[in-house]
Amino acid sequence: MDTTAVRSKHKFNEVSLDRYLTEQVADYPRSTSPLVVRQYTSGQSNPTFYLKKDGKEYVMRKKPPGKLLKGAHQVDREFRIQSSLSKAVYPVPKMVTLCQDPAVVGQDFYIMEHVKGRIFRDITLQEMPPNERKHYYYAMIAALAKLHSVNFRRIGLGNYGKIGGYRQRQIATWTKQYRASNKQGSLDDIPEMEELITWLNANNPKDAEKTTIVHGDFRLDNMIFHPTKSKVLAVLDWELSTLGDPLTDLAYSLISYHWPTDVPSPFGNSGDQDFDTLEGIPKEEVLLKLYSQYAGVPYPIPNWDFYIALSFFKLAAISQGVLARFIIGNASAENADLYGQVTKGLAMAGVAVIQRTSKASISTSLTAASEIIPVLSTQPLSEKARDTLQKVKDFLKEEVFPNERVYLNQLQESSDPWYEPPIMEEMKAKAKSQGLWNLFLPSESGFGQLEYAFMAEEMGRSPIAPQVFNCSAPGRYNL
Repeated sequence: MDTTAVRSKHKFNEVSLDRYLTEQVADYPRSTSPLVVRQYTSGQSNPTFYLKKDGKEYVMRKKPPGKLLKGAHQVDREFRIQSSLSKAVYPVPKMVTLCQDPAVVGQDFYIMEHVKGRIFRDITLQEMPPNERKHYYYAMIAALAKLHSVNFRRIGLGNYGKIGGYRQRQIATWTKQYRASNKQGSLDDIPEMEELITWLNANNPKDAEKTTIVHGDFRLDNMIFHPTKSKVLAVLDWELSTLGDPLTDLAYSLISYHWPTDVPSPFGNSGDQDFDTLEGIPKEEVLLKLYSQYAGVPYPIPNWDFYIALSFFKLAAISQGVLARFIIGNASAENADLYGQVTKGLAMAGVAVIQRTSKASISTSLTAASEIIPVLSTQPLSEKARDTLQKVKDFLKEEVFPNERVYLNQLQESSDPWYEPPIMEEMKAKAKSQGLWNLFLPSESGFGQLEYAFMAEEMGRSPIAPQVFNCSAPGRYNL
């Protein structure tokens, strides 16, 4: 267990805490034995402590001491969301009590159960056999997709955040936090951060955002795994959670795949080797496809470079905040000074992403301008094709769209990433019985590829539709 004695700047009245827990927690030991308090070495924001008395174990999260940035360190929100997620049977520690009386330990805090398991601080999983490492990343992605599928209104979180506009708020929030940290720690502005701020504001995707619960700091080392299995027992550190765009969580969780090799990493991996070249670590593409399957979103993930650039910007802003707290003396973790070495490097990595994106956009535009011919718009459909196209649209509306959530829920009941949910077999049987089967094969459907293209366009409105119609190649059903 990675704990130390409570650091001098984080000491509090342990007798007062013991007395409070005796009065407020039903199963807390009432003996005169001393309360053992240790401080976890990890965690850069809210200091976290291990508590033990007469064999009973707890964990305490509290606000750090000293002057804090406005809106940061809201431990009450952490307590609320974890309490709510337990109703959805989502893997979080059991909440015990929330205290907002500064007379107890000096700051707001909450107590939760101590979950016994494994936390992988080295996210390259060197302690695991190479052939087992991928399963922990599969479990991480499954847990993320499950979080994004939770009906937040049903568990009382309808007002936990705003609906829509999350990406723009993130840009504004981290810009504000970055500038406030510079002022707090008397730090110089970083030109690359200014470039990122300008680009992100100008290139925020125009498409409507999906709104789900977002964790805000979702990564492998914020999880407790089963002592012997690749099963997630608890997801930790919910300080940045809110309602927002789930793809921000996805990009953040996979940022190690884009981490520059010349920037030291305080997030678990060494940073001196391309992440996806490490033995046993699955390719980013595999995890993106797996998330797409679990969460029911299109693949490739749209605007992926924007989300990666936003993640680097956010991490750089967080790093600058940790460095500022280190300078003024109230940082929560022992390795806070390391962040001073990474802020500029992360900003430079974000700039590299947007430069790559800009070059790709120019190349694509030039190619498109010279090659695009509006073929489909000039092609008449046969009467049979028009009739089949309408049947496809009706089937999507009546069968596929209503069952997307059923498919996802059944998929998440199995730990096997290749599990075939029963609802899929039911929909395929209905599609086949209506003649909506193998539409891409002229020998069976009678349609040429241009007529089939209209049907494929409709199928593309659902991530599971092509499989329903047996039009998702290659696959074992295309026989």
